[in-house]
Amino acid sequence: MNDERLVRLKELLPEAARRIELIDFFSSLSNEAVEQLTSDAFPMSEKPTEDSVPQRVEKYEEILAELLRSLLVGSYYGDMPYHFQIWTTAIARLIDSIGDQPTGEVFNIWESLRHYPGLLGLYAVGTGALAGGRPETLAHALRYLILDSEFFRDTRGAIGWAASILSPDKRPTAASSWLEGRLTALAHNLMRTVALAPELLGLGRGTSAIQAGAA
Repeated sequence: MNDERLVRLKELLPEAARRIELIDFFSSLSNEAVEQLTSDAFPMSEKPTEDSVPQRVEKYEEILAELLRSLLVGSYYGDMPYHFQIWTTAIARLIDSIGDQPTGEVFNIWESLRHYPGLLGLYAVGTGALAGGRPETLAHALRYLILDSEFFRDTRGAIGWAASILSPDKRPTAASSWLEGRLTALAHNLMRTVALAPELLGLGRGTSAIQAGAA
């Protein structure tokens, strides 16, 4: 993470009087990321290959690196009530960046991977929050997102599709196996963090259902 940004973020977090500056800080980072998540940068009609699947995933991660690190640091240190909204707004920007349903020739693996930025945003906030001993931060993000069944369904779909889309005979290829392992690890780790604070989620039996869905 850019050292100057890290210093500024740590200065803004504890100062309620600088709330607007903190909002602008994350708005700027979100804009920088979302402006690069375009259909030109991630074409849906490009045929997936053994090399292009890992390359596309890594491209998403590279574009989002500054925002994800800031969300992780922010959710680790941030303890103001208004911080919750800032984190969830950033995640929502990533989810909304997928835009409308693409038209023309579309490969399912690319369609499902459009949801990867939102998953990474939630993962960054959840990791920082739990590492910082702030399960209520993760709870707030999940309260905001967990009922959005379309988001979670499509994200889990990326894991299932990865095992079959790339290979005509439906046997996993090296690329699909790599992607399946990467996404499954993210999903499993996130669901384990959920289990640490179920009383804060207010989900009841829904928590078990979510964990089962990630298995």
